[in-house]
Amino acid sequence: MDDEFSSGDLSGQGGPTLGSAGSFDVYELFGEIRAPLIEDKPFVKSLTMDAGYRFSDYSTSGKTDTYKLEGDWAINSSIRLRAGYNRAVRAPNINELYDAAAVANTSAADPCANQTSYSQACLNTFIGEAATNHETVAQAAARLINIGQCPAAQCSGLFSGNANLKPETADTYTAGVVFTPTLSWLRGFSGSIDYYNIQVYNYINQPAASAVLGECEGGNMTACGLVQRDPLTGILYGSTGYVVDQEVNSGYQKTQGLDVTANYRFHPADWNLPNWGTLNIAMIGTHVFKLQTQPIAQGGSYDCAGLYGPTCGVPLPRWRSKVRFTYTPPTLPVSFSLDWRYIGGVKFDANQGNLGSTPNGVPVTTVTGNSLLASHPSGITDTADEQIDAYNYIDLSATWRVRDNLNLRAGVTNLMDKDPPILDSNDIPASGPPEGNGNTYPGVYDSLGRTFFIGLTADF
Repeated sequence: MDDEFSSGDLSGQGGPTLGSAGSFDVYELFGEIRAPLIEDKPFVKSLTMDAGYRFSDYSTSGKTDTYKLEGDWAINSSIRLRAGYNRAVRAPNINELYDAAAVANTSAADPCANQTSYSQACLNTFIGEAATNHETVAQAAARLINIGQCPAAQCSGLFSGNANLKPETADTYTAGVVFTPTLSWLRGFSGSIDYYNIQVYNYINQPAASAVLGECEGGNMTACGLVQRDPLTGILYGSTGYVVDQEVNSGYQKTQGLDVTANYRFHPADWNLPNWGTLNIAMIGTHVFKLQTQPIAQGGSYDCAGLYGPTCGVPLPRWRSKVRFTYTPPTLPVSFSLDWRYIGGVKFDANQGNLGSTPNGVPVTTVTGNSLLASHPSGITDTADEQIDAYNYIDLSATWRVRDNLNLRAGVTNLMDKDPPILDSNDIPASGPPEGNGNTYPGVYDSLGRTFFIGLTADF
């Protein structure tokens, strides 16, 4: 990648964008084996075991090992059980390693602004400034009394890559059951339910400024060292006042949930009915029990399942699903589909008093929420953005097989032209960058409204 400089104007980035320049080499050795153990025995139609191993040597981050062990047990033609364990790694990418340092806006507000005397929690945020100027914390705080607030709830962050990053390590545990019933009244149906438990350590991330400030107020000295106040004004804004947001191996991320699929094919002729065509129904959904993140090693953690906002980022509904109905007439080379997309409701994280806690027992969102909302006249809650209700979208499409190697498709997404949720990205950064844009989350909700498409696919 090149290292060209761009201003970031009109892009919602709040600052310049610097390119990345760097490279790394990797050498790998891997192997897999699949072993059938038992077949066609009572209660064991088949039992197989899979195993795999991969050795990797990265020029930047050293040697890693990954491996897996999985089992598949078909009790009979209708029920299959499966389970597995995987050790995985993710080496840092070019951007995470070599992104140039740049100061840009980040969603946060200074919890210690506009005060004529500082609590111990606020004094902690002066530790970085005191160290830089070789003075005591008390001297730094006395020199910078009654500091101003970050403008528009956006403090500054110093973003950069880190060439010393090590790979993330993840342990994944899965267990599930697959149903393919052979009963006549369930013909055409299949489904599966899978539980997953994923734990990522040495998590590569840029800790959110709001989380850093909250951790520092709670007494995490590692976090306090990342708060660098302007030496003249004390404001956490501009090229000399910011929260350090360098990529680091820090903390962990853990998630648990269920993945569900179901498929049903209804063909009237199979039930001795007239041939009206074929109806296929397919559903896929996921339920998230938790998504727990510890952004700073030895610090507090928080669970973002069912939440969104300056700490958790994009909305993470507990339940999200898609159901697709496809009808194919008996004599025409055409199929028609209707999709129902469901996105569960979420709540604003800074309003939640039980999001998590620091090692000293201070609730993360009480600290983070106060810092985010300290300058807002409504106090410590954002009632306007308290909740995003569940969203339902309907899409229509059709495919026409013009000939064996030529297919025409057309359709409309968001048929009802449902508007995305409009959220605050100024006073209280409910949808501020980088995750949000245009006062909403275009990566989750349809920000363009109803859209039409048409396409032609040809195979030669």
